[in-house]
Amino acid sequence: PSLSLLSAQAREFGEAASTMLAENDSEALAHIATFNAAAKAAKKLFAQRGGSTELDAQRDEAISSLREGNEALHEQLLEIEMMQVDQFIAAIDSFEATYTGMHGTSVEAISITFNALRELATGWTAEALEIASERHDWFVAENLSESDDLADELKAVLNDKEGMEGLTGIEGAAEARLSFLDATEESVAKAEKAAFNAVLNALREGEHRRNRQRVNEVSHLVHTINQELLDKLDKLNNAAEGEEPIIW
Repeated sequence: PSLSLLSAQAREFGEAASTMLAENDSEALAHIATFNAAAKAAKKLFAQRGGSTELDAQRDEAISSLREGNEALHEQLLEIEMMQVDQFIAAIDSFEATYTGMHGTSVEAISITFNALRELATGWTAEALEIASERHDWFVAENLSESDDLADELKAVLNDKEGMEGLTGIEGAAEARLSFLDATEESVAKAEKAAFNAVLNALREGEHRRNRQRVNEVSHLVHTINQELLDKLDKLNNAAEGEEPIIW
């Protein structure tokens, strides 16, 4: 009964997660843009022809500032990612708590439904036994065992009251029906729980993959892309005077 609610909750979680990601991505991109602006300014210094004490000092300062900025960017991006992980954990825990409440209500509803079915089955059995007893009494009272109007199979059934009502008859069918209801109730409850576990595990695994990918992206940006730029600026800064300017 709560599977549709589970799907709705999962959709709401996905929407909330997308909003959180967008907000955190926006903050991360702002930090990256700040670094890139400083890098662009540094590139302009190295694109100038010639050299002077003042320009050399500006270039040294630009490289030093960029290096510090790159380290700061690394810390800022990882801090945002850690905050993102904490937000996801809190959101998943909230999602699980919400479902636990729904599941309790659902289990109760399942129990009520199957108890009602058991009552119907029990009532049907009582009526069937009463009818069977009446038919047997009628069969005996009318001395129909010798009647040619009834098929031999029917006479055998009506004459065997114990068999008709016992484990091979109505009561046996009733026990089988109740066993089926018990098994079905258990199956429905397990299916619902399994569906939730599948959704929850998918959320956790998805967040784990996202976190691992983001950490790799941050590392690649800071330690590869930005570091290559810093290394290139260092090389240019140490180059001989009079070298042609770099066109970025």
